[in-house]
Amino acid sequence: EMIHATKRTSGQNAGINLQFKATPKDILTADFKAAFPRMNNFQDFNGTRQTDITFNRENFEGGLGYRHLFDPGKKELGVNASVSSITGHRPSFYYEGGKMVQKSQSGGHPFIAALQADYLTMLGKGKFETGVKMTYRQNNIDHKMYEWDEATHEWVLSIPLSNDLTHREYIPAAYAMYSGKFSENLSYKAGVRLVYSYVTLHSEKEKLDDHSDCWFLAPSLSLNWRVAPRWSLSAALTRRISRPTYPQLNPYINLIDKQTYETGNMHLQPEKANKLDAGYSYTGKYLTVNGNAYVTYTTNFINQVAYLDNDILVTTYINADSDVKTGIDHNIRYSPVRWLTVDLASNTFFTASRGSFKGADIRNKGWTNNSNLGLTIRPFSSTEIQAQYFVTTPQFFPQFTTRTIHYGNIGVKQYFLKNSLSVSALLTDVFNTRRWDVHSDNPVFTLVNNSKNRSRMFWLGITWNFHSFKPAKGGGKQQEEDRSVIRIGD
Repeated sequence: EMIHATKRTSGQNAGINLQFKATPKDILTADFKAAFPRMNNFQDFNGTRQTDITFNRENFEGGLGYRHLFDPGKKELGVNASVSSITGHRPSFYYEGGKMVQKSQSGGHPFIAALQADYLTMLGKGKFETGVKMTYRQNNIDHKMYEWDEATHEWVLSIPLSNDLTHREYIPAAYAMYSGKFSENLSYKAGVRLVYSYVTLHSEKEKLDDHSDCWFLAPSLSLNWRVAPRWSLSAALTRRISRPTYPQLNPYINLIDKQTYETGNMHLQPEKANKLDAGYSYTGKYLTVNGNAYVTYTTNFINQVAYLDNDILVTTYINADSDVKTGIDHNIRYSPVRWLTVDLASNTFFTASRGSFKGADIRNKGWTNNSNLGLTIRPFSSTEIQAQYFVTTPQFFPQFTTRTIHYGNIGVKQYFLKNSLSVSALLTDVFNTRRWDVHSDNPVFTLVNNSKNRSRMFWLGITWNFHSFKPAKGGGKQQEEDRSVIRIGD
């Protein structure tokens, strides 16, 4: 089925960052950001069905920080507080034969608040760091779908296609870390982080009042050995926990057509990963090389799946049993002359996933290489020309496999007025080759999803630098990725 999609985006953003030194040892910071993105996505399905969906959001973020320097770099205390609030509205309209047959009104209010305290001091011949953090996140989600009743000429609420969810999560955490040196050339860092999570779920439609909790202990250890003035070796062992994002939890039912819809899964559990790294680095006059070999084992791996429900194709998210990923990545920078820099990055890895869903085996495995080559040319001191080419061989997800992706970008930047003014031009996907093709062949169904964005675009930017400064760390916007494999009309 051919889908033609037109996307229109707009938005306004504003922010302010303040730093105030009350005394040479007392620093206060404050920041505030506001953003109002708008996005409309109109999809036409072979001229038989149209969907008109608008995403409206009002984002507000703020943060306050205090830092006391008893002895800079040797003894410090910091306290930070942050709040993020988003209000979302998603009116959607569905047409068949030019007539509206369905409509929905959806909304959510993600809210995240955090309070953190950190303390640093010298202990023995090393540095000791410790801290505590309390995070609270909540989202009130409501989705109502209506269908046109030809008999009564009224809009009727569709109970099967409507849903709601109130999600709350309390996350207290504490950490301690010690760093020091065995010798002048051999340093280490060892730490531990303890996290507790308590989650509550409430749904009127599902008659659900549920809660769950979990503890997570995350030790970490890293070593760095300077073998020679230009060579160093490193090794690290880490654990991490990744919680499902709201796009993955969201129970919205997004109708694509009468046989296809997508939704989230409110019962997702966090995924837990263990990673071992071993790397090296070389820094020379003209050449810099960094390499790293790694293996990652993830349980409760969050992944998108598709299944048939009474001849309707549904895409959602589940926790697969496990995912193992092992590979080697390299970054090489070569600058033989002042006006030329060559960058090459390459990551080759093998992944193997295990899991089942609704009786179907969704395991998958294979090798993937993700590489990009970049050239930076400076014909004049105030002119910079950049060209990049990206290649990703087939990727392997539980149940799905993608095809090779390749595309190139080229840009030019020109500086004026002692670098206070810059004008940049960028052409993306020069050869118009960037596309996203996914296929799945299993005992239940065969799926082919081909997506092609309007990726060849010309961008023109003008930047005026009034004053250069480095903003304080922290308070940045938290990005949520839904890790979608199937992309429909996007």
